[in-house]
Amino acid sequence: MNAKRTGLVLVGLAGTALLAGIWQAAEAPADTATLVQPARTAGFTTTPHDTATAVAAKPAPVQLPPAVIQPARASVPVPAVIDQSAPAEVSMAKAREQGDDRAPPINRVPETDQPPTAAEQADPLLYAKYEKRQSSRAYASYVQAADAAIPEQQQELEQAKAQGITPEQLATGEEKIRLMQQMRDRLLNEHPEIAQ
Repeated sequence: MNAKRTGLVLVGLAGTALLAGIWQAAEAPADTATLVQPARTAGFTTTPHDTATAVAAKPAPVQLPPAVIQPARASVPVPAVIDQSAPAEVSMAKAREQGDDRAPPINRVPETDQPPTAAEQADPLLYAKYEKRQSSRAYASYVQAADAAIPEQQQELEQAKAQGITPEQLATGEEKIRLMQQMRDRLLNEHPEIAQ
């Protein structure tokens, strides 16, 4: 039993050493010369007999098959090409300062984007009232949008039923409407002041 355990440990150590060697070889800089690996034929390893026959060579670049380019649908925006010539820290600093071209635009809601006054910023009680007022505006905006969207969604769902959508799609649509109604009702119950 002990010999079997020792054998397993040795096999594990040999495997770890092999993986470490592969990992180090993969992370070696491209400009460092490496010795040509010995050729393996039919289970035998042939090695150069002296170090003078060992040839320094750069590893060959990996050739990937050409990508299959699918034509983009008109409704799907094509992502911006990522410039990878600059170091990561440079591109991250640029994105932090100038924004990321690939990010979707932020739609601001004008009625909820009122900054606090100087007095509200100075007084914690006034600022708490400001936050409550902003939250109430956001909740009222959701309720108003839900009141408009729920009938539209129900009408679209009825049209889809008539066109023969699958039961899974029907269930998904009904669930979306149910969750929208549930959130609207919850907001109205928890914040009756937003009902208009």
